[in-house]
Amino acid sequence: MRQMDFGTMRPDRSVIVVFSETDLRAAHTIARRLSSVIRQTSHGAGHQRFEPTLSIATLQPSDTPTLLLARLDRSPRRAVS
Repeated sequence: MRQMDFGTMRPDRSVIVVFSETDLRAAHTIARRLSSVIRQTSHGAGHQRFEPTLSIATLQPSDTPTLLLARLDRSPRRAVS
C-alpha cells in the first residue's frame, strides 16, 4: 500500500483501511486489490476459503471517527469480485 494509508483489525476480525487524500474511484480500486490479495493468501492448509466483503464509507465534513464507523457498520456489504 501507499505510505499514507492505515489499516487495523477490529475485534470482530473485520479489517478497516483508511485511504487518506484519495478520491473514491482510487479507493475502490485499492480496496478491490487488497481484498483480492486477502482472499488469495489468507487460507492455510486445512482451512476453508472465504470471500471477503467490501464496504466503503466517505468522510463527510461534519464526521467524527465515531460517526464514520457507525455509517460503515450499517452500510450494505457486497462481495468483492
